Amino acid sequence: MRSGLHLLLLQAILLHKHCEQYSCCPTATCPSLSKGDATASCPLANSGFGSGRAITSGPEDVVFVYYADHGGPGILGLPEDQQGSNAYIHASDIVQALQSKYDNKGFSQLVFYLEACESGSIFDGLLPSNINVYATTASNPTESSWGWYCDDSTGGDGGRGSCLGDLYSIAFMENMDVTDLSTETLLAQYQEVANRTVKSPVMQYGDLSIDSEECSKFEGTGGKNKTQNLYLSNSAAASGLPSRDVKLYFLRNQVARAATEAQRSIAAAALQAEVAFREAIDGRMQTIVERLIGAGHSASELAEVRSPVTDKWQCYKDAIATFENSCMPLREYGMRHGRTLANICNVGIDLREFAKLCAVVCA
Repeated sequence: MRSGLHLLLLQAILLHKHCEQYSCCPTATCPSLSKGDATASCPLANSGFGSGRAITSGPEDVVFVYYADHGGPGILGLPEDQQGSNAYIHASDIVQALQSKYDNKGFSQLVFYLEACESGSIFDGLLPSNINVYATTASNPTESSWGWYCDDSTGGDGGRGSCLGDLYSIAFMENMDVTDLSTETLLAQYQEVANRTVKSPVMQYGDLSIDSEECSKFEGTGGKNKTQNLYLSNSAAASGLPSRDVKLYFLRNQVARAATEAQRSIAAAALQAEVAFREAIDGRMQTIVERLIGAGHSASELAEVRSPVTDKWQCYKDAIATFENSCMPLREYGMRHGRTLANICNVGIDLREFAKLCAVVCA
């Protein structure tokens, strides 16, 4: 193994999910994992969403990838561009990039830690077990990940009115802080993180033989604070909430914490807009499903959980684009409806007919 550990932070570690709450989010990055070419497997690199940076690792390198963002069935989020447009990374593109990087001898082993809702759907039924890639995810293919260290204080210097991070990410990072990673295996870390992540099922995918390796091979030495107990209690259910609800939680606290009537009015308007958005997208998706059922499709086939989410990935991408162009952006909350959009493809609904339906429902 060459000296130097490749640590890739594809998104801001804990902040991007809640960019609405901070002004310090960095420009989105979308590094390519294949051939060292910033555009070959990263179509966003030339579309205003990426930096064009690429991983230039070789056959003797180990790579550690940590990705934290919102997610949905088979999709991960990216920050909006300057025009407010949305973009997504699809599971098929991620696995294809990993396969291409392996085929081109771009690593000896790669470990991928993924924090997102329904994050298991990125690898479930897709990630091969024979390309030297080991992945763990914050949740399975159907459940939300959870925000944690949430404080609903409505005033005072100690009140944050938001959540500091996500439970899976907190669990593995705090494990790294207090553990000698030269003696802890990836399996032991996975088990510790899974036990700590009490609100969602942490999963493993890919080449599970890699979990016998020491964490230090991928994560550095760690353990700098091993004499201190940095773990905060997560026993109280009130300390966390589903990640998609963190924004709503934050906005409600902004109203409660407002120091002036003017601030309260602004905060209340933002909260009302978010609630209205959620009601609108849920209502429109429900109406679309009802219309499709009326046209002869069953509710069960439109809600079916498949592994992988779909094998018609281009159709899935086009279905998302059709809905967003005809109705409204999914944003982080609406990504939960990805399974319905994928199943529209899975059951063979013509996207031209779907576009007409969206135009009527969302007029």
